[in-house]
Amino acid sequence: MNPPPLGEALSIGWERFKAQAMPLMLAVFLASLVMGIIPLVGLGLGMPGILYAGLKALRGQTVEIGDAFVGFQRPMDHIMIGLWQIIGLLACCIGVWVTVPLFDQGHLLIIEKGMTWQQAKDTCMEQIKPNWLGWTLYAFVLGLVAQLGLIACIVGVFATSAIQAVAMAYGYEQTLGKASS
Repeated sequence: MNPPPLGEALSIGWERFKAQAMPLMLAVFLASLVMGIIPLVGLGLGMPGILYAGLKALRGQTVEIGDAFVGFQRPMDHIMIGLWQIIGLLACCIGVWVTVPLFDQGHLLIIEKGMTWQQAKDTCMEQIKPNWLGWTLYAFVLGLVAQLGLIACIVGVFATSAIQAVAMAYGYEQTLGKASS
């Protein structure tokens, strides 16, 4: 399963960001704060909030502050998917470019389709792994876009990360989100 075209995803990310800039940036900030404060498991608790806020913005739904904390609704499932993403760091940091794109969408599968972390992991392995290079390039370019915000006095990273979140959600919506539960 291929990711959608990058230009299309970024264009949609920018359009949705313009419509809900402040709520999106606040959700990204709060979820990032969770990731920074809670060592190791913070990724599993914060990343779902970023992705869920992006998904709601993508769908034209109102992004709310509580969306940043959606990872706390099923914490063990999100922590386990987050740990699968972190496993790549153990492989000399290079492996993170395999594990993060491979399992990133797992958070949305847990939220949207009520999957357990095992089901989300297996779905990601089945659907994303066959084209992991495409998903890695997709995640890498979107990550670069998110980091561009650091140039704008560091605060800009919350804007570019919000655009990235919508673009990642678009990748989910166009692929795994369309798949049956």
